[in-house]
Amino acid sequence: TEYANRMAYEQALKNGRLMIAEQRWREALLTLSVAYDVPGLSRGQREQLLELLDPLAGKVIYSSEHLVESAHVVRRGETLQDIADQYNVPWQLLQKINEVRDPEYPIPASSLKVMRGPFQAVVDMSAGEITLRLNRMYAGRFPISIGRDPEPLAGDYQVREKAENQPYYSSDGKTIAGDDPNNPFGRHWINLGREVAIHGSSLTNDNPELGSISLSPKDADDIFSILSVGSKVTIRR
Repeated sequence: TEYANRMAYEQALKNGRLMIAEQRWREALLTLSVAYDVPGLSRGQREQLLELLDPLAGKVIYSSEHLVESAHVVRRGETLQDIADQYNVPWQLLQKINEVRDPEYPIPASSLKVMRGPFQAVVDMSAGEITLRLNRMYAGRFPISIGRDPEPLAGDYQVREKAENQPYYSSDGKTIAGDDPNNPFGRHWINLGREVAIHGSSLTNDNPELGSISLSPKDADDIFSILSVGSKVTIRR
């Protein structure tokens, strides 16, 4: 099995590099995403892969190039929320990628970069990171901190709701207002149910053990714009 895994990794890496050389960006991302899932990768193999995967995901998924789906041509009267609903992604993601100034009034007949969601996420508590997927494609990763109030349990979850400036209710009955700089949720909060949430962090960062799965304020803003209500999240120890 170890030999088979090593051969599968090496073949995927070879094919992925060939596709990059041929500028077959989406195919390369798919191929190297398969390699990322090969069990038992060494640290060096994983770093070798990520050197290719991170810029590929940025180009294929998050740039304005139409490398995932055909461009969406904005119809008159269509809002960014209308378009996002069709593709099952947050409107904030489409706004960022396409640099749309007013989400209520995107320019009719303009071409927007779109992708079909929802995104999925895997939270690896031992590695201290969250990895995103768009269908079978690797879609980036972010460092996380694990809190103890409440501490997340391993298992399968689903995004139930998202909110900005969510109040924090501690286990000892205290409440921290959503706009309080000491709020351990920061500005962005993604509820996974069972008292578990993916969230930002306080501006003061006085007690990093509060909350569940915290990110830097910037990373939390990105994750908030990527995961949809209904996105599947797997937490692993």
